[in-house]
Amino acid sequence: MDLIGHSANATGFIVTSGGGAYHFYSLQMTNNYQRSITPGAGDAFCLIELCRFEHNASAGSFNDISGQGNGQYSWTNASSMGTLSNNFIQYCYFKENHGNGGNGFIDAYDGAQLVIRFNTFDGGTYMGTHGYDSQAWSTRNVEYYGNINTNHDLNHPSFLIRGGGLMAFSNTTYMAGAMVNSPVGYNLQYYRGADSSYQGHFGYAGRQITYANTGTDHPYRFSSNFTDGQTVAVGHLDIGYYYMVNSLSGQPGMRVLIGANLAESLTNLSYAINMDPTKVGTKYTSGTVSNSNFQVLSIASGTDLVMTNLMDGLGFHGYPAAMQPGLRKQTKASPALPTDIFPCYSWSNLCYAAGSFQQANIVVQWSGDGSYVPNYLDDLLVAGRDLTNNAIPPTNLYQPFGWHPLSILPPPNAVFGTQEKPIGRIPFRK
Repeated sequence: MDLIGHSANATGFIVTSGGGAYHFYSLQMTNNYQRSITPGAGDAFCLIELCRFEHNASAGSFNDISGQGNGQYSWTNASSMGTLSNNFIQYCYFKENHGNGGNGFIDAYDGAQLVIRFNTFDGGTYMGTHGYDSQAWSTRNVEYYGNINTNHDLNHPSFLIRGGGLMAFSNTTYMAGAMVNSPVGYNLQYYRGADSSYQGHFGYAGRQITYANTGTDHPYRFSSNFTDGQTVAVGHLDIGYYYMVNSLSGQPGMRVLIGANLAESLTNLSYAINMDPTKVGTKYTSGTVSNSNFQVLSIASGTDLVMTNLMDGLGFHGYPAAMQPGLRKQTKASPALPTDIFPCYSWSNLCYAAGSFQQANIVVQWSGDGSYVPNYLDDLLVAGRDLTNNAIPPTNLYQPFGWHPLSILPPPNAVFGTQEKPIGRIPFRK
């Protein structure tokens, strides 16, 4: 089927949500400007194979495939790596026609679980996942193997991982020119571990966060007392609290009572956020709901909320930090445990430029960069614990899933060989 019309639909030509499994094959989408297929919402898993995607957007943000998940429910389930409970993308061709990287050939959000294998990516952009820096729930995990990237942009890594798990092996990237700095590989980009444009949404990694003077997107310093009927938003829009404020006790829709001054109103608001009915003089109704992972610790100077992110760990700088790269399980409003860490793995990945191949590895973006203050990344993402290069995980912990039962293709060899014999071979899970 050819779907060649100009798709300016931000959601996509095809969207799955609930149900499944779905199978999309032999499709051509050759004039895309935003998204082509958006699979996986609500665990609506699918197989996408033998499709051709071409992007013609000369500006703006796009994805050919925009993987979705099931939010907190994805993260509380057992790890899906090496199982059928993923969105599979295989034997497809992706072409970027204008040198506009957009948001990458493939992106992922909200607990997405992806297996990307045996595809060809032609053009200057990359693949990536969204993390807890900008989403209510990070991408859960990605398995990326047997792919070829050609005419790759010198300015982009092969893959950006902003949270969750990664298995990257037996991929080859052909650069569009000479190598710059180091082989293009797999960047762990955990914004919450360093001062950046995104960390303020959910605070730095670590349990105590003081919100003050942080701009209009997340205003936690209040300059005046509340007014009747005001909606108070605390937290990033994806997970924020929304409380109607009223001065009349019992008024329909009431959530937080206005106090005699701002400090008293913030006290009432903090009781509502913390959902703590044992506090004397609690000023919220049973209808108050909380859908976030923050708790108020104190009120500073009568104007600032000092809060903590309950999903960060109890270790140094909040390790293991909420949905950081290499974390495979996260419970809502509860810290992960060190036992939930499963390192991001990379092996047998090659990068070709200027006539030679080099090994392409996982790197921690902004590691050791003193221009970011604070910068906790070297404490949160440690080689051998949270990421591993040039080593294969034990087969009792990970094996790639075998041939998809919906596929119209015959199965390949029972063993998928890596490109470097000394590193060994890893069999498919049967």
